Amino acid sequence: MSLLDKVKEFAESEEVQKGIQRVKENTEEILSEENINKCVDRAKEASTYCF
Repeated sequence: MSLLDKVKEFAESEEVQKGIQRVKENTEEILSEENINKCVDRAKEASTYCF
């Protein structure tokens, strides 16, 4: 088995696929409208303390 075959096998493994799915879910949560709105609100609030 070549190194490339081993890499492909690992990339397709269940462990890697589960990790990819977790990253996708976390990214969706981070980029959710609710979280973005919270960040915007915090930035607005923080800006009022700067002046």
